[in-house]
Amino acid sequence: MRRLLLAASLAALVPVTSVSARHPHSGADGTPFAVAAGPARPGTEAPADSLRIVSQPFNILTRVNARFVVSAPPAAVSDRRDRIEVRVHRRVASRDSLRTIAEGAAIPSVIDRHTVSLASVRRDEGGRFIVDVPVSLTSDPRAVVIPFDGIYPVSVAVVDTETGTDLTSALTFINRRDPVTVGPSVRASVLVALTARPSISLDGPVVVAEEARLAVRRVVALLNETSSPLTLVVQPELVAALAESTDPVDTELFTTLAAQLSRRSVAAATFVHVDPAVMTGLDLADEWIAQFRLGVSTLNRHLPSVTVHNETLVVTAPLDAPTVAVLRRAGVTSLLLLPRARENVESEAPPGVTSHPNGRDNETISVVNVDPRVASLLATPSATPSVTAHRVAAEILAERDDLLAASVDPSMIRLVAASPGATLADDGVVALVHRALVGAPGVVGSDFSFRASVTAANPATVFPATISDPGNNRRGGLVAARRELDAVSTMVNDDDPRRDRWARMLSIGASDQVDEPAQWVTTLRQELRAVRQSVVVTTPTNITLSSRTTSIRLQLRNNSEAPLTVRVRLSSPKLRLTDPARTVELAPNALTEVAVPAVARTNGSFPVIVRLTTPEDGLEVAPTVTITARVTAVAGLGQLVSISLLLVLLAWWWSHRRKARIHSGTHG
Repeated sequence: MRRLLLAASLAALVPVTSVSARHPHSGADGTPFAVAAGPARPGTEAPADSLRIVSQPFNILTRVNARFVVSAPPAAVSDRRDRIEVRVHRRVASRDSLRTIAEGAAIPSVIDRHTVSLASVRRDEGGRFIVDVPVSLTSDPRAVVIPFDGIYPVSVAVVDTETGTDLTSALTFINRRDPVTVGPSVRASVLVALTARPSISLDGPVVVAEEARLAVRRVVALLNETSSPLTLVVQPELVAALAESTDPVDTELFTTLAAQLSRRSVAAATFVHVDPAVMTGLDLADEWIAQFRLGVSTLNRHLPSVTVHNETLVVTAPLDAPTVAVLRRAGVTSLLLLPRARENVESEAPPGVTSHPNGRDNETISVVNVDPRVASLLATPSATPSVTAHRVAAEILAERDDLLAASVDPSMIRLVAASPGATLADDGVVALVHRALVGAPGVVGSDFSFRASVTAANPATVFPATISDPGNNRRGGLVAARRELDAVSTMVNDDDPRRDRWARMLSIGASDQVDEPAQWVTTLRQELRAVRQSVVVTTPTNITLSSRTTSIRLQLRNNSEAPLTVRVRLSSPKLRLTDPARTVELAPNALTEVAVPAVARTNGSFPVIVRLTTPEDGLEVAPTVTITARVTAVAGLGQLVSISLLLVLLAWWWSHRRKARIHSGTHG
């Protein structure tokens, strides 16, 4: 197996021991540096009594006045003689060293600093401090000098003038790059999923929850803020609910969302989330494929101007080798794996390198991974969004540097930032990450819903042989519901809204997005059964046929409020039937007569069997009915007797006439 050894040098790091807020600490170069009690760390919630970095620059590309906006607890800034220091530390050696620094396990030495007294620092309307730091990329005594390309830790502290100790501080990162010498570019993206709990309810109404509306607004705000590429996956059920809602709020939301998405493309998805590994494990691979196609067709119907990449699937749950084969059969050739989907997976390369599933048949299927450490950082909302976002961006760029240093082909690198579920929080962190990445030299902002090209030269990802069935006993119900749904759907008109509703109910019944999916399957089957039971045969069980050529007249009643179509089949051993199997449309709440021409072969009583089924798939609509037909006059036998009697009469008449002529001639 190909193994990439990433260099991790911690030589520049200095171990840190616990110190108080007023106790000085020196860096490796002897420069005083102090750690405040409970400092805010990137990706974690800052204590209420600590300094917070509200906004900051991230990409430093040229000489600039870097503006830091910070807030501090009143107790730490009560003495206007104290000062604010912005310190630039030695650049990180690798991504591992960045993590060590961010978690407070070590502090690199300070290479330069900018100091301003509290008395002279400006404040904004919210009372937050505005510190402008002159930054130069070359030697300049009037500015903070950052000489080399790389990721640099930056700390902002309020310093006690008398003791030189930090009263409060916070740590963040900046990215210093020279666009000319940055080196090869790699592709990176933010992955965003627009998803929500299903809007359809068991009793029929579609109601878009406020939580779903908030999710839409977050995504719309992000898309409105940037025109740069990013990766999107949109839940088809939510799109359909917004498009079909009669609520003006939903109508406006859908219009706005559709306008934003029209400038982008999206990855395909099932109508609601249906776990492909669970369906495969239940021997329901065809059902998953049907759900996938329903999702794609829903997006295409409601978002006709949006490109839907039906070859790309965002995977949220673990996969196994048989499931990969099912996805390949469904036409999926590009997998975007969220961290949970990588459980029990072995790979020949780090997550940032594009791979393919193990196996000769899978060498053209690309596997792109969301960075698991980044997902962990974005797992919870942050009280310091700016610090969290720039820590995440720094992690992505440090990964880029590590992979290039390990001589990985830049075309194989795909770096993806997303939360564990790829959803957006209210804190705006993902938007800040996206802005930081697209502004970084050496990174090309990309849309990974487009398939990544792979060959056998790419490293392999080995999925486990199987995933055990997670206690899912729904197979029988799902199989029966699918058969009934496909059959009963042919009974109603193509524009009958129940067709969509039934398909959506089955999707939710196969999904893990509701607490009790089996209820949806049960309710769906009850509704389908009710449609079939609304058709009854009212023909008497005994009929009389009084002529040779006649018709069997059936009376069928449709007790529902909508027209229904059924397949009628008649059979009898004593009747020759014309067109005995036919499709009949039944008017709503009405009686329909069906006449089937018949010719009796004999007299007596005999059965006529009537079967009603769905137009397709032959599912029984009503119980089989047996009608007893009684023949009282058979035309063929009567004609034979009549002809025989006529011949006898003619023979008698002819004989009588001949004798009369002979007698007349004799006497003449």
